Parts: sequence; C-alpha cells; structure tokens
Amino acid sequence: SSRHENSAGAIERPSCWQTFLHRVDASVDFYQNWVTYKSEFGQGPRLRWELSLWNDTWYWVENTWFLVLNETYKYQLFLGDQDDSVSNVIQCGANSSWYLNGSQFSTYDVDNDAHAMSCSVMFQGAWWYNKCHCFNPTGLYTLPPLALNMSTTGLWATGITYFTDSYTAYPFNHAYSMKKFEALISSTLG
Repeated sequence: SSRHENSAGAIERPSCWQTFLHRVDASVDFYQNWVTYKSEFGQGPRLRWELSLWNDTWYWVENTWFLVLNETYKYQLFLGDQDDSVSNVIQCGANSSWYLNGSQFSTYDVDNDAHAMSCSVMFQGAWWYNKCHCFNPTGLYTLPPLALNMSTTGLWATGITYFTDSYTAYPFNHAYSMKKFEALISSTLG
C-alpha cells in the first residue's frame, strides 16, 4: 500500500505539508550541537510522522495539532491527540515516561531532558527527549543486518527507532532501526 493511504485505501493528507525532518540515508549527521539547531521550529494544525521499514512498508501517525515554543522555553514541544482515523500505527502512550509531549529539545551540549543522564549523548541524537524516547529519528543511521537487530551490539535504541510502549512489538522497538523517517507539518487542512 501507499504510505499515504488509510486502511480503506483512500489518500488522507492535508492539502499542504512542509517537511521539517527527513532521513533516507546517512548523508546528514543529526548528532549536532545546540547552535546548529537554534531556530524557530514552527507549528501547524497537524503533524505527521512517517516511517519505513527495510522492506519498504510504510507506517504513519498524525497528531491533531503541533506547537513548539521559542528558545526561551527550550523549544518545548506540545502535541495534540493521535488521529486514529488517518494513522496506521499507534504512538507511545501519553502516560509513558518516554512520551515526548511537553519535552524540551536536547542536544549533546544542552541537556534539557528529564533523565539523570543526557539522553542525547546516550542515544546519539538531538530530539525532544523525556526519559528518554519513544522514537529517535535523529539517531544513528544504520544499514542491515545491524539495523534489523541493534540489541546485540550495544547500540540498542541509538538508531532511528520507534516503539509503542512494548519492547516486544517487533519492529516497533528499540532494537530495529528504520530505513526512512519523515516529519511533516501541515499549514492547512484540505
């Protein structure tokens, strides 16, 4: 199926999307310092996370709204509820200590997460870490066979991982690193 179809096969996309994060290979290193990320992150009426397995199966999740505060608030992120009508995989639950809603942005040199250690350093990315993450789209980009089972190498959860509150829900766990990831915000609902 297409990465933009709902379960009934209909295309479900707002009329205008802007990509703010796109991972397709290892050509860009996202393990950067605070100054590199220092900018306005933006906001929109909807947020869509798209991810691809290594067999090119696509999954996506949409949130009903999205807001990132300015640098004074350390780019704190707020998300609306997941829209199940246009999502084909569930998000990490709002009650999870890893959930990113309300988290401040962290880099290896500016630690704003709620963990005793730096999640950015531990998981080699820059993200809205809490304690630490449900998904890590700025983590290490790895290729198979390593990407299919990172738990045997000491790199557990450092890849482009996504999980749904269950460590056993393969490939939605911290041992599997996704092939592609894209985060998009909509400017309009169409």
